[in-house]
Amino acid sequence: MEKAFQNPKFHAQLEMMRERTKYIDDCKKCRWHDVCEGGSPGHTHAEYGHMNEKDLFCDARMYWFDRYVEHQSRKLLGPEARIIDDVPALDQAY
Repeated sequence: MEKAFQNPKFHAQLEMMRERTKYIDDCKKCRWHDVCEGGSPGHTHAEYGHMNEKDLFCDARMYWFDRYVEHQSRKLLGPEARIIDDVPALDQAY
C-alpha cells in the first residue's frame, strides 16, 4: 500500500483531479467553484470515462448551496433576503 501512495502515477492522478476544473467551462464561471471544486471526479469518471466534465450532481449541488445561503441570509437579515443570480464568481468580480 505504501508503494502505491509513493508512485508518481498516483501523484499525477491527484494533480489531474485538483486541476480538472481549469478545463470545465461551467466550473470556471461558477460562483460555487471554491466550495464545490468541480464535484466528484469519481462520479464524473464513472459516467463519462474521463474527469473533464462537471459531475452529474452539479445542478442539484448549486441549488442546495443557493438554498442554504438564502436560508442563512434570511435568519440573519430577515425574511426579504434573496440571492442575486447575476453576481459573478468571486475570481471574476475584480
